[in-house]
Amino acid sequence: MKGTYSPVAITRKNEYPAGDVRNYAHLVRKEKWLEKEFRTGYYVDRVQFTEGEIWTDAIQAALDENKYVYIPCFPHRLYIDKTLYIGSGTTLEVCEGTVISLKPGSNCCMLTNKNFKVSRSVFEFDCPDTDICVTGGTWSLTNNGSYGGNGNETGNVRDSAGAEYKAFSVMSFTNVKGLVLNNITFYDITPFAVYVSGIEDFDIENLKFDKCYRDGVHVCGPASRGRIRNLTGKTGDDFVALNAYDDFGCALSLGKIDHVLVENLTTPPGWMWSENRLLAGKFIAEDGREIDCSVEDCTFRNCRGFHTYKGYLQANLVPAPVERPDRSGHMDNLTFENIFVDYIKPEDYYTVKRSAFEMGTSCTNITFRNIYFNFPLGSPEYGDWSCVTLGPSFAAFLDSRGFMPSRNIRFENVFHKVNGKYVEADPSLCARTVTAEDGGRVIGEGTAEEIYYNEE
Repeated sequence: MKGTYSPVAITRKNEYPAGDVRNYAHLVRKEKWLEKEFRTGYYVDRVQFTEGEIWTDAIQAALDENKYVYIPCFPHRLYIDKTLYIGSGTTLEVCEGTVISLKPGSNCCMLTNKNFKVSRSVFEFDCPDTDICVTGGTWSLTNNGSYGGNGNETGNVRDSAGAEYKAFSVMSFTNVKGLVLNNITFYDITPFAVYVSGIEDFDIENLKFDKCYRDGVHVCGPASRGRIRNLTGKTGDDFVALNAYDDFGCALSLGKIDHVLVENLTTPPGWMWSENRLLAGKFIAEDGREIDCSVEDCTFRNCRGFHTYKGYLQANLVPAPVERPDRSGHMDNLTFENIFVDYIKPEDYYTVKRSAFEMGTSCTNITFRNIYFNFPLGSPEYGDWSCVTLGPSFAAFLDSRGFMPSRNIRFENVFHKVNGKYVEADPSLCARTVTAEDGGRVIGEGTAEEIYYNEE
């Protein structure tokens, strides 16, 4: 039935206030398609015909012609079948309770900025989009309970010539100065909920993750002056990732991440993916220029339910044009504050755990303040954890020279729960250097200098 129009969707243009998408309802069409419902995982519970209204052209026309676009409350889902593009100075407001879903089989990013850019060298802004705001609504990929169900998995975006880029997200923004994402629910999605890179001055706040199978907010470099806060729910990979150095299988650019505040994160404890990530590294681009992929001047504050904060140099799954395996990345002036750490059982996790904060890269000027462990550190019953490990968990191509000493690591008020009460942790439980070995051969070794405990 593709191409037919919904008789209930036809209206006169400008019948509603300017920017109201109902003014463009004459561009809406009705379609029918087969849709699978999944019981668990990939087991199909039932297959049914679904009829829905495709609002892609209507919403895009509204975005092209207005600086303020409003999608009011609808009693039914609004479907789109292509990526929506939003330009500079534009606000898209979706009424709370309205669900925008990606039609099965569309397999694309739902929303991106008009001048998005892909960079495989040192990122330079090129006619950046400015002052974009997206607020409200529930955004869904119609996976119906399965990873990649109904053919919506990658979330990639395409340029005007049709070339595909692996943003791997529901919403993707790059080459942007000034972005606000607010009061949005992501429901039943396979790729990242939000991806940003090549960005300055951004606020991502008040997001809820419900049946999300990958990262919540995934930041790649360069990224500067951002706030990510008030996030709740459950994700199937990193809740928040600050990945200056990342895999080109999902990154549109690489570069330094600095001056980002991440605060007020809440997720259920005991879940495998209740964790956050920071990735730093060194990268040589195809044109020979070195890309600084450090993470600097960032804060994680007021976080509950998480068991791991991963600070790594992580090799690419998809090989980059030129790898730089002889040096780890660098993280400087990071603060972790007011953090409540929950335990994760070994059988519920995918690797051996030795600490909550795994600093597997070169670190300087890192502060851990008001850290509360909801279990006893150093207890064999709880995996003999420490607060922080310094050094690599594994090093496939680095030797010990690749890890500079970690310097000026400060601990202020680290507590762990013993017999139901929080008590101050002994300094021996706060920091531990670790060594990566392969068949008894040391292939990566962490070293530390200048560690301070409760000093002014």
